[in-house]
Amino acid sequence: MTQHTDHRSNDAAAQAGADRPLRTTLRLNALTSTVGGLVAAIAPGTLDRALGTGHPGWVRLVGIALVVFAADVAWLAGRGRQRLVRWTPVVIVADVAWVVGSAATIVAGWYAASGNVVVVAVALMVAGFAARQAIKLRLARDVAPG
Repeated sequence: MTQHTDHRSNDAAAQAGADRPLRTTLRLNALTSTVGGLVAAIAPGTLDRALGTGHPGWVRLVGIALVVFAADVAWLAGRGRQRLVRWTPVVIVADVAWVVGSAATIVAGWYAASGNVVVVAVALMVAGFAARQAIKLRLARDVAPG
């Protein structure tokens, strides 16, 4: 009986260890999304001037949406393994959509030149999160539940 129990606890420890890098990446995603979202929500005029959109109301709306996204991602990072593995792909898709949307808005000419630089930098960071989350999710999935 002890060996069976030890085997289960070893499986649980292996799963927790495999999940940790994914949870860390999700938490970093949530943190950066919170910071960016709060800046946009609290100081939309200042951020709008830096981006050159001429639409601080939209900047604020995007900021509020980012804060909500961040809260969801932070919540997911703390959930059980099954929920983590099941819902992380939604975060990855949202991040990829952000990158695609950023590219589309640059092509559409929504920003001043300095705004393009900021949007590209943020999109690269978000693309990095998407890639890292996908890699860490795959690694977490490779440690099959016992």
